[in-house]
Amino acid sequence: MPISTNLPQETIMPDLPEQVQTMPLTDSTSSIASLPMYYPTSALLSDWPEQYMRARYRPTPPVDPSILASMKIVGSIGYAPNLHNRKRNQVPYKFSRNKGPKSNSNENSTGKNEDGIAVHVPWRYRKMEIKYSKLGMDDFDYDQYNRTSFSGLDMSLPNSYCNPMLQMFYYVAPLRALMMSHLCEREFCLVCELGFLFHMLDVSMGQGIPCHASNFLRAFRTIPEASAMSLTLSDQDNRAKINFALKIQSWNRFVLQQLHTETLEERVSAEGRPPSVPEAPQEALTEDSQASQPAEVQVPEEKAIVIDGKTIECQDKREFSPVADIFGSHTVSVNRCTRCNHEIHKETTSLLVNLSYPEFNSDSSPGSIPFSSVVERSMSLEQTRQAWCDSCTRYQPIEQWRRYKKLPNILAMNCGLDSAQDVKFWRHQFEILLTEVRDKLKKEEGEKKEAEGKYGSEERENRFPDRVTPSLTTGSPSTPSKRYPENSAPQSQGRPCRYGNACSRSDCRFWHPGRDGGEGQQPVHVLSLLDQTMEYSWVPLGMRAKLNENGTVSLSDISKAELEEGVEDDSGVIYDLVGVVSHICDPRYPDKNNLVACIKVGPSYHVQAKVSSVSHWYLFNDISIQPIAPEEAVWFPCGWKTPCVMYWQRRQLPQEIQSLGPVNPITADVFGEDKSLAQRGRKRITFTPLTADEMPGEGDLVAMDAEFVNLHQEEAEIRSDGTRTTIKPSHKSVARITCIRGQGPLEGTPFLDDYISTQEQVVDYLTQFSGIKPGDLDANFSQKHLTTLKSTYVKLRYLVDKGVKFVGHGLKNDFRVINMTVPMSQLIDTVHLFHMSHNRMVSLKFLAWHFLKLKIQSVTHDSIEDARTALALYQKYCQLKASGDLVMELQNLYEAGKKAQWKVPGEEEEE
Repeated sequence: MPISTNLPQETIMPDLPEQVQTMPLTDSTSSIASLPMYYPTSALLSDWPEQYMRARYRPTPPVDPSILASMKIVGSIGYAPNLHNRKRNQVPYKFSRNKGPKSNSNENSTGKNEDGIAVHVPWRYRKMEIKYSKLGMDDFDYDQYNRTSFSGLDMSLPNSYCNPMLQMFYYVAPLRALMMSHLCEREFCLVCELGFLFHMLDVSMGQGIPCHASNFLRAFRTIPEASAMSLTLSDQDNRAKINFALKIQSWNRFVLQQLHTETLEERVSAEGRPPSVPEAPQEALTEDSQASQPAEVQVPEEKAIVIDGKTIECQDKREFSPVADIFGSHTVSVNRCTRCNHEIHKETTSLLVNLSYPEFNSDSSPGSIPFSSVVERSMSLEQTRQAWCDSCTRYQPIEQWRRYKKLPNILAMNCGLDSAQDVKFWRHQFEILLTEVRDKLKKEEGEKKEAEGKYGSEERENRFPDRVTPSLTTGSPSTPSKRYPENSAPQSQGRPCRYGNACSRSDCRFWHPGRDGGEGQQPVHVLSLLDQTMEYSWVPLGMRAKLNENGTVSLSDISKAELEEGVEDDSGVIYDLVGVVSHICDPRYPDKNNLVACIKVGPSYHVQAKVSSVSHWYLFNDISIQPIAPEEAVWFPCGWKTPCVMYWQRRQLPQEIQSLGPVNPITADVFGEDKSLAQRGRKRITFTPLTADEMPGEGDLVAMDAEFVNLHQEEAEIRSDGTRTTIKPSHKSVARITCIRGQGPLEGTPFLDDYISTQEQVVDYLTQFSGIKPGDLDANFSQKHLTTLKSTYVKLRYLVDKGVKFVGHGLKNDFRVINMTVPMSQLIDTVHLFHMSHNRMVSLKFLAWHFLKLKIQSVTHDSIEDARTALALYQKYCQLKASGDLVMELQNLYEAGKKAQWKVPGEEEEE
């Protein structure tokens, strides 16, 4: 029963927990925000102690000492040139060895050479790397690398490391005239191929398109001696392990000797007997050197005279060739036995000089030695070797030296620098030169300050009105123009520097506590000053040479002031520097070392390029050509630019050399000989040769087509976004060339249908597109009209020189693979005739179907059919243009193409 009380109160009940509405996991309409937030009463695991929550910033890495050394303080801000050894506005941090990314031990990330000098290679000196689009070379803008009228050389071919030397040969005017005037019947002749290449460079002037040296390199690879001397490279060779400096010097020596041998002339010497086969450049009589020399033809007559009891044997082993007239020096090599005084005098022709540097010892410095003295020592080098003596009939110490009877017109010079001692000597000479310059400027600056303190600035100018303080602020290639930094400049106690001991300027003129006498200053290596100026160089731009009566040569440097006004007189002849090939090696990227050439281009080349008649220096780096100052040619910053080859030219060449000009050796006779290399004979004749009265002339039409095979496949990469970039285009070789008459009674009849023999391995015959089958290019199995490339090449060159107009489809690509440059006015390409701007190019197959109602290329391509079709399309184009219906027909062409998806109805498009 209920209980009643006098003080009734409401019963206190426990609070019930709030009921939260449940939410099924499958409910996609409820708001997640309706879920309550959990507030714990204890500390969470993420609540770290206060000592672990303090702000700690990563310490700033120390600034590069080379930056501090060249820093200039303006106000509270320091300015220094960008060394380009790291990305802009980024500071790299060093990680521990166990954590973070590991650095590549093969890459010098600091960009310093072995002396600790910061190295920065300017962009124009770096190895050119091009990534083509899907259109290959057709849409590549070469103007961004070359804004001159001259043509560069493509670097995608194997063995293209010799491009700088090919440019050097081309701009030696007498050699260019000699090569372009030569033509012989040898299939692989370097002189002929150089002449063809020089003709391409002539025609390419002003077009802005680089040339290809593929035919020259093809002939070069066929020389067994070149392969034996490791002068030929493959794409698989590691560039980081190749010493290009020594290789290009060996290439220079070998090619000069090869050109000399291929142009030997049958002249008669003064004694009435023909000259003998040339001997090797070195005159060493050791057993090893004799084994490496080629076999010599003994001279029928030898002179032996006795002077003062000494037997002297005279031998004339000179060689006569047009190349020797340009590069050769008439020398007498003297070999004398130290025991019996028996002497042998050999008259030879030397084509180049190998520089020999004095021995360098850090303990006993040789001091300052002019560059001309090193050349003089190398030209008349005296040495003693163990060799065979015919008089003593045993091996004896033989003294060897060389005397000159005639100096060369072009002095070719290999710089050597193949040993550490030679490199140290070279750097030591630059150190001496730069130290003298720095001390001289420091002294003149001190005199200037003393004059300012004694007389005041205005009175000083009145007392010394003509004094000009020299400056080293001439244009720097890699850093902004600035004054030379000094190692240390002792300052007297004066106005204190606002930065105190924290000041990093090495040339600060304010007083620093504790730095009396330059203490605490960070020294700057004197060789690092080469990156800031080109005004001073150990190598001169000119030398004066005098041939003494005793056969020795005396040389002296010519200063810049005397260089322009110097004339040849009794004091000697003047040699001007006309070309330098240098090796570029960036310590950060050892696999991207390359060779460049600084060449002085003469007035005749500028006149040919239709510019002013002047001489100017240019930097040739494959496809890149940049004008430079003369001082940059002899600017050799130690660490990344090393000279390899130098060419010096006499200022006053002999009249017979100076008057040399190119003479076209190609005549109509090249069509007279029509021999096939196929041993099994031809199955049928596919062309009718030209007769004497059918020779095409200027303006005549010739339809042409060519087919190719692949020697190397294309190298490409596909990026993450799906775009395809061509790293290296495919290397093609011409396999068939067809030319058809464009007018006359035999119009449309081929007069040239040659299959080109090749000795190189073909990786893809491209039979579907070329119609070439395995065996067609092999003389043992082919039943086609098989010829050499040179035989067909000279026929095309004759047509080009005559001004013939070529009609074809894609002629630009055809002549590029053939390795021939044709003026644009002589090309009539149906690709461009039937093309509307901002639209795609139309194939020959679709054009033939649309305009001519012909179906071609059904199974394979045939060059005769393609050439005839191109000729018919050009005739159709002329009809449409004459009637005024061309624009309308082009619109109809593109409408029909889009409707048919650019496929010939009834046939599948072959790709």
